[in-house]
Amino acid sequence: MGKDTRREIEIIKLIAFDIDGVITDGNIYVDQEGHESKRFRLTEIDAINSIRTLGIDVVAITGEDTPIVDYFESKIAWKRFIRGCKDKKSALEHIISELGIKREEIAYIGDGKYDIEAIIYAGYGLCPANAIEEVKDVADIVLEGYGGESCVYELYRWIANGQYY
Repeated sequence: MGKDTRREIEIIKLIAFDIDGVITDGNIYVDQEGHESKRFRLTEIDAINSIRTLGIDVVAITGEDTPIVDYFESKIAWKRFIRGCKDKKSALEHIISELGIKREEIAYIGDGKYDIEAIIYAGYGLCPANAIEEVKDVADIVLEGYGGESCVYELYRWIANGQYY
């Protein structure tokens, strides 16, 4: 595990995920016909579903609103799914208020400038190893895995092994 400024928390009840740069590798691939695609490993989807089996709710807060986002919304039983949102901290505040969860009981994982305030706000702020420097500077934990590669699986293993206690 990378940078770790871990602090004591009682329990994680909810994890909020950015999609691009966390579940995907953050790149846009364009073919000769101009069709866009994104890359990720299926182990990342499996890891999110495995987190749910631990009794932890998962939500997505993404700045995108594209057909690719539809794909991710359909692949996971999200507690909440928010798309086209750049003010992720406000979205997170609304979600936890609606669900009756304390901010100390949530983790947020993101990689870009629109994630910074949500990472700071969350009880636990995490980011992949290839996040922008400004995100790494505010995250409690910088994972060793990259977005779309292994960071979500690493997060699952961290939780499953009880390393946040």
